[in-house]
Amino acid sequence: MNKKLSSGVAVFLLVLTLLAGCSTASNKTDQDSTSQDKKDSTSVANKQDEKAAREKANKELISDITELAKQGKIINCEFPVRTTNFGDVENTWGKADQTSWVPAAKGTYSAYSKKNVAFGWNKGMAIFEVRSFDSRLKNITMADLKRNLGTPAYDTKADGQQIIGYTTGTDYKLLFVLAQTTDVNTNPALDHYSVFDPRGTVNSMADDPGREW
Repeated sequence: MNKKLSSGVAVFLLVLTLLAGCSTASNKTDQDSTSQDKKDSTSVANKQDEKAAREKANKELISDITELAKQGKIINCEFPVRTTNFGDVENTWGKADQTSWVPAAKGTYSAYSKKNVAFGWNKGMAIFEVRSFDSRLKNITMADLKRNLGTPAYDTKADGQQIIGYTTGTDYKLLFVLAQTTDVNTNPALDHYSVFDPRGTVNSMADDPGREW
């Protein structure tokens, strides 16, 4: 009887040990699952916060762009289109890094790489276009532009690029240049933008009406 009792007690204790082990493992699994859920939830919240912060920053930058455009200016440049002679730019910034005649754009373009700015000017050296290549523009997408500015008045594709345009409250125009939308890249990032004065491309002597966009 003693041996049977001793054997029974041993089996009972073994069962208790196994049950306790199963309970511990179950608790650990539950804890791991809860911890992972918290991490996933935190990750989603962080991504949402990052998206909201990005959209806010882009909205503010787009607002700055449009307000300055009404004055014929781009961000980080004091020289407006129409009222600035390119000679004034050279007197202040020195010679451009690169200058070339662009027939399709109906003018000469001079780039200042350190300033992230390029100027388009006509035969009288009047500036009719100022382009910005500010690094912050890369954070703005096609969706950001349309969300903040609405449907563009101008939309064209050429040479792998897509150019969309808006009028400002004056006769100046805003042109945004992005990579061309594709099935793979449906929301391309902005490469650069410009403030454009169509009047500066008109050549009455040559009976040339100039560019509209």
